[in-house]
Amino acid sequence: MRLLNMAIILLMVLCTIFFINDMRIDEIKRNQISEYYYHKVFRHSLEDAAEVLRESSEIYGSSDAILEMVEPERAVDSFFETFSKNMNMNNQIGRLQLEKYVPIIVLTINDGYFLYGSDLLRTDHGINPQKIIHPKKQFMHMAGEEIYFFRLDGRHRILYKDDSGTWQTQTGRIDELASEASSEQAKLFFSAIDASDKIKRMMLEQLEEDISQSMGRHIQYAADFGFYYNFSFDPIDTSWTGIIDEPSIFTVLQGMPLGNNKSLDLVGAFQLSIRKRDFIYGFVKNGVRYYSKESCSSIETEEVEQVFLNPADAAGAGYYPCHDCFHID
Repeated sequence: MRLLNMAIILLMVLCTIFFINDMRIDEIKRNQISEYYYHKVFRHSLEDAAEVLRESSEIYGSSDAILEMVEPERAVDSFFETFSKNMNMNNQIGRLQLEKYVPIIVLTINDGYFLYGSDLLRTDHGINPQKIIHPKKQFMHMAGEEIYFFRLDGRHRILYKDDSGTWQTQTGRIDELASEASSEQAKLFFSAIDASDKIKRMMLEQLEEDISQSMGRHIQYAADFGFYYNFSFDPIDTSWTGIIDEPSIFTVLQGMPLGNNKSLDLVGAFQLSIRKRDFIYGFVKNGVRYYSKESCSSIETEEVEQVFLNPADAAGAGYYPCHDCFHID
């Protein structure tokens, strides 16, 4: 009888062990499935946001005159819309919940970047953390009294004072500025063997500083929703140079719950190509107002009065088509 009782107890202990083990295996499987699903949703959300940014962005012109029109709000909204739909949280409350886990979204374009993140805004009720899209920042470097503005497409710009103390600008690629820059200091900077790598490092360091500061503010933002997590950002290494090689969307997901006190952290980026279109230039010749294409020889000898996005806008402003580049019967 005693052996039988011991056998029953042993069997009960083994069954309990197997049951707990099965539960742990099931939980691990559920976590793995959740992690795989979050990876997919995160990637699809990035792709959708990049596509919206591509559709809502256009670059007009070339050379020294480039106007970039982007709608970062649409891209950010698309990211959260895709994310919340796939998480069955497709409403404003659902988005607010998801925003706790997305401390930053960065949109890089040729002449700078937009950062969506937390900021401390002063209101009638005190200082409250809120999520906003910060105004576009340019990639830049201060060098004494000169300022260097860096671009993804390699058309960098120098802002300097001439002998009279008037601010002037000079634009060109690295090799052009290395030989034609107005100051020896700028020539030395752009003629360095590692000038291209140095510029990329400076751009990444500027991004990294802004992202780190925004992550710190997000800790307070999430805490206001009762979510306490040590949001942090590892230094950007050379593997992330793609976000300054091409216009891109870059974001971080941190603290997404997986169950059993485990969470998921993800970092992702997606590059995009922005469409390009020529400016339409308006000028006056012999008392008549004309508009022409950028490639037209007429604008090389005439002073440009206005710049338009298309011929219809120029015509609406009272300009006539240039006979040299618009062949009209």
